[in-house]
Formats: sequence, structure tokens, C-alpha cells
Amino acid sequence: EPGPPSKLETLTADDEDWHRCFQRHCESPAEVAFLDAMVEAFNLTPEMGRLRGGGLTLQMQVPVMNYRLDFLIDDGLIVEVDGARWHSSPEAIERDAERDKALAKKGYEILRIPAKVTLYKPNDAIKQVRQARSGWLARKAQARARRAQKTDGMMADHKPLKHEPKFGISSVM
Repeated sequence: EPGPPSKLETLTADDEDWHRCFQRHCESPAEVAFLDAMVEAFNLTPEMGRLRGGGLTLQMQVPVMNYRLDFLIDDGLIVEVDGARWHSSPEAIERDAERDKALAKKGYEILRIPAKVTLYKPNDAIKQVRQARSGWLARKAQARARRAQKTDGMMADHKPLKHEPKFGISSVM
């Protein structure tokens, strides 16, 4: 049974400190920098615990499987902000690769952005998000089109049943 809504879920754009509340849910200065850049680039505002704007939805610290995602865009594009301290050892690289593979199997696409990019070149981080998102949306649309073609193909294979009425006009002279 769900508990009371979290603070984030009750925030609206009318709350003066909504942005600060979302920043406090970030786990590093690099994540805060990414959040700030996303809010500015897409004019995001809070809506039921998520941030929406510019045609996209951004969620933070999302539990999926046994992982917690830094950010999730539109329920399918994961953005991980990787600080060198936690993600550069061979063990960490292997762990991240396993995690990415498991999440990709579930249909997620993963974008990893180095923390130094979000901190010092936030516009580059936004550019990466825009590119990854448009590629991901295009692949989703292609997959939908392939599924639609398959169902159209199945319809084309349909043969009329023997008892279906034939609509012809016969005239007797």
C-alpha cells in the first residue's frame, strides 16, 4: 500500500523552491549541473514528481530492476552522469557494462555523460541528450512501423470465408 506522496510529487511550478527540492534529490554536483541544464534547455516544470517541458519528461533516481537510474527521459532513455571517481576503474567499467546490457535487454537506451561534461560544458551534455533522444525516438518509430507492417501483412493474407456474401448484381432478362 503506497504511503503519502513524496515531497517531489506534491510540487508544482507555483512552489517557489521546487527547483531546489529537485536539486536535493541529486547525488552529486555533476547531477545537479545536469538537472539545471535540462531544466533550462527544456523549460522543465514539476508535475507529479516528474519534470515536464519541451515535449519530454524527466525523472530522477528511478528504481528499475535492482538498479537506480540517475535520470530517465520519456520512460526509455536513461542518462547516467559518470564521475571518474566511481566509474573509471576496470571493475566499475565492467559493472557499468553489465548494468547497461541488462537494462538494454529490457528495452532501455543508455546515455553515459562524464561528470566533467555536465559540470564544465553543460551545453555539450544537452546536445548529447538531444542527439541520443532523437536517435532513440527514430528507432522506436521504425520498430512501430515494422510491427504495423507485420499486422498489415497478416491482413493481406486473409482469405474471404466461404460463407461471406458475394456482393454482385445479377440481372435476369
